[in-house]
Amino acid sequence: MESIRAVGVLLAELLATVSTQRPLLTAALTLWLVCATASFFRKRAAGVALSSGGRVSRDEQMRAARDLQQRRLEEAAARRGATAHAPSGTPAPPATLAPSRPEAPPAVSGEKKSAKEAEKEAEKKAEKKAEKKSALSTAERLAKIEKGKGPSGHNPLMPHSKASSAGSSFASKKRGG
Repeated sequence: MESIRAVGVLLAELLATVSTQRPLLTAALTLWLVCATASFFRKRAAGVALSSGGRVSRDEQMRAARDLQQRRLEEAAARRGATAHAPSGTPAPPATLAPSRPEAPPAVSGEKKSAKEAEKEAEKKAEKKAEKKSALSTAERLAKIEKGKGPSGHNPLMPHSKASSAGSSFASKKRGG
């Protein structure tokens, strides 16, 4: 028992000596000790305690959460299905969603077109419109670029000429004007 106390006293003296002679090392070791302790407790608390006393890994937690979510979805679907068949004052939700593509307009000449023909015609019109729009936008963009370029003989690295309005809009202290 006495030997354990002697070892404790020696370690305390060593720690006091090191902490007074090497404060930067002491600060680094203290920071490492705090981080290691926090990491240990974080990893220890990561698992969920089971009734048997064991711990569950993160993957098992995710699997259990997915199973629980799936069960809840199935229960909600079953309740929704049960309420749809039960007579009540509120109407049941529609079984299908609205079509994503609008219906083609009826033919003007009075004859009805098949759905495939109407769909093909609508696709052709959409393609032509897209081609025309892209051509116009390209031409418009090129025109804007050409318009914004300015004179082709202008060198932006050279100073402004005397005829330029940019040079006369302010007075330069170097030129004295």
